[in-house]
Amino acid sequence: MNKNNYSIITNFGCHWKCKYCITKQVNIPLTNISQVINTVKNLKNIKFLSISGGGDPLYNIFENDKVIEFYKTLSGFCKDKSIEFKLHTSYISSEYNEIFNLFDRVVFHVDLTKEFYYFLNKIKDLDIISKKRIVCVGTKDTILIDIMGVALFCKENNIEFSVRQEILENFTPSNYLSEELSMLQKINLIHYTTQNDYNNYIVNDKIFTTFKNIV
Repeated sequence: MNKNNYSIITNFGCHWKCKYCITKQVNIPLTNISQVINTVKNLKNIKFLSISGGGDPLYNIFENDKVIEFYKTLSGFCKDKSIEFKLHTSYISSEYNEIFNLFDRVVFHVDLTKEFYYFLNKIKDLDIISKKRIVCVGTKDTILIDIMGVALFCKENNIEFSVRQEILENFTPSNYLSEELSMLQKINLIHYTTQNDYNNYIVNDKIFTTFKNIV
């Protein structure tokens, strides 16, 4: 874990449509915006700050102006402090472009289903200034040739690409395709993220160093 990396785990509700979801294993309380802002502003030497879920951070966002202002406040804070600001989301649509552009990097979580190339092209076509990253999880349903196809697509379109190690129940990591994915990382085709707590996790007025201990 890098003690200067922080991830805000939000819960403004969720669509619950992602095929793989690690946050179902923990109990994320509803987000208290003022508590989160106070927690962030009291931190020292933040390297990067990300918004993640707990519930997709963009869920019903156009029905909640307070959440939009929350992200704008954090974006301004990060710009003033030269902190990299990231968003993790499964929403892929140009209607969110103004929100995407509040962040230095937008990480799009994509399920590798039979329709995934449709979503890849939607990400490619987004006209945003933020850097783009695509993330998928290497589950037992993942086909290696699909991962290689996505990797080549991302290389051609200047999009970052990461594959995360699957986490099973009780936070046990799966070794499915681990050797193959490690090899693809060695040849710089993907970034393979193995299970670890790389960030501190902000949940309202509390900070956790391990994700599974969030209550």
